[in-house]
Amino acid sequence: MPKKISSKSTLIGTLNALIKLLNGEIQPEESDLNQFTDENGVPLNNLQAVFLTTYGKITADIEDIVTYENAFEANDNNGFYFDLSALIGQRNKIIEDYKESDEEIEIIDNGRVINLKNVKISNVSNPDSTSYYDQLILFIDQIIGFSIHSQDN
Repeated sequence: MPKKISSKSTLIGTLNALIKLLNGEIQPEESDLNQFTDENGVPLNNLQAVFLTTYGKITADIEDIVTYENAFEANDNNGFYFDLSALIGQRNKIIEDYKESDEEIEIIDNGRVINLKNVKISNVSNPDSTSYYDQLILFIDQIIGFSIHSQDN
């Protein structure tokens, strides 16, 4: 069976690379392109991704999915932070186990997600109603459009 890829998830990966480039997190390959950091290495831009959904507008940083082994991080309160994106790897492992145990299994959706951090959600029907989250796992089938937003505005 051929491997299936989503053009939407591929495009979102490209958006994430563009934001990292414009924020100075990665340098352009071509030496004649302008650098996006000042002489001290400070980013000249402060951009985030914006996703439009039927619920509203989501503004956030796109982060990589982490492995379960890298999901725990100590915090300042002598506790820990768990990166929710590690659950995606666990989900994929469970799906593979199901496939190995039953050849007739059929996955009914693609389940592609984006790991978002520093999340702001504004409701489309009530723009004054805003929610903030440290992290959000967004299913890409919920996205109807995207853009780039400067955090300085």
